Amino acid sequence: MPEFFSATTDARFARTLGQRVFAIVLAIALLTAAGLHRLWGFAQPHHAWLRLLEVRYLGHWAPAGIEHVITACAACALFALWWSGFVLSTTRNRMLLGLVFAVLYLVTSTGLYDGRQFMASGDTDQLVQMVCDVAGLLLALLGLSWPQRREVRQVPNGLHV
Repeated sequence: MPEFFSATTDARFARTLGQRVFAIVLAIALLTAAGLHRLWGFAQPHHAWLRLLEVRYLGHWAPAGIEHVITACAACALFALWWSGFVLSTTRNRMLLGLVFAVLYLVTSTGLYDGRQFMASGDTDQLVQMVCDVAGLLLALLGLSWPQRREVRQVPNGLHV
């Protein structure tokens, strides 16, 4: 567990330039997909079959909740991966970059926008959106700062060194 905030242990994902570019493109694709999902739901709310299935099988909170999880996770990953090109890709640096974005996102989007709407209306969907924001940020922080696998040697008697 101490490797999650280590100054020397490399992060497992997106260490090389090619992997980082692929991860950035993937994050942009996820943000685009979430935006199109939202646009499709607002443009044709009664003809968006995917959103209707989400509401039918998961609940009326599902479309906005899914959008918030994907947006928070992809935006945090995009921010941290973009700026991690200027520093070493250790777990500590990735976690700190992700935390900077997480604090800004939680204050501006979750607190000032969704929180204000929840306090004004008491709508539980707004509360679910705030929980989904936090879940998306935690998912991104966990993925960004996951430590690289340690090399494990085996000795003849089967014990790990």
